[in-house]
Amino acid sequence: MRASSARPTSTATSCSPALQVGAGLVKIRGDSVTPGDVVWDVSANACLTLGGFGTVIQIEYLDIKSSAWGLIAENGGLIHLGSGVRFDDCTSAHMLIRFGGVISTTVGYTVIGDGNRHVWLIQGTLQLNGTTITIPSALAFVLEFMRCDRVGLINVASVTFSGAGVAGTTGTRYNISTNAVINTGGGGATYLPGDAAGTTATGGQYV
Repeated sequence: MRASSARPTSTATSCSPALQVGAGLVKIRGDSVTPGDVVWDVSANACLTLGGFGTVIQIEYLDIKSSAWGLIAENGGLIHLGSGVRFDDCTSAHMLIRFGGVISTTVGYTVIGDGNRHVWLIQGTLQLNGTTITIPSALAFVLEFMRCDRVGLINVASVTFSGAGVAGTTGTRYNISTNAVINTGGGGATYLPGDAAGTTATGGQYV
């Protein structure tokens, strides 16, 4: 999907459950001049579900919005977040990463909408190290900002949480269980956005 005209909105969901064939990087690209002018808005499904070891898609310069999940990476699929990605309202979570799926970014992103969670991770990996996550206005997460289960790994060391909305964002900061890990690089108990203390159980580690 490539769109660059004023205020285009895609309501189609995309699903890639198989191994990518051929060389090169597949990109889903919006408008590099005004990223907010391109909205991927899906009802009752994820905007993108990506699975299959070796399958990689990069998303850039668009808004993600859904009445369910924003992005799902599963079964070895890798979603890379390029420049200009903004997460709008996603009822279940902005990102669901499970069963060997990976979501990564080297440039960060912006969160302009809320939901039950920002991230839910089950046996997957989220790589955000050294990036900037911008929250322009205060958000309300019904459950927690980040949930990590079943030996999942969230790397958020040296992340900068920026924007006027960080201080006013509400919800439990994290929920970690079943030998999963959120690595903040020693960022401390209030490192993640939220206004309620995070919790750990059954071997979950917050470090």
